[in-house]
Amino acid sequence: MLTGRQIREARYLLGWGRVRFSQKTSVTQAMVAAIESSDGPAWLTKEQESAIRQALEEGGVEFIPENGEGPGVRLRKVDPT
Repeated sequence: MLTGRQIREARYLLGWGRVRFSQKTSVTQAMVAAIESSDGPAWLTKEQESAIRQALEEGGVEFIPENGEGPGVRLRKVDPT
């Protein structure tokens, strides 16, 4: 399950505004604002979570599982070759 904080931070890492993010995920800007207003679990349908995860991963984000400090995100390392 993605958290509002992960989604907010992933969008920030990619430099995506809410308009662009909404276009890529088909999730309304109002819904994005509501999701990101909480650090906790993002209460999404399976379809919404899948669309959000796919868009962010295709953009270059990697989701980090719970590691004692909570789940997170980072940009995927690019192979220089």
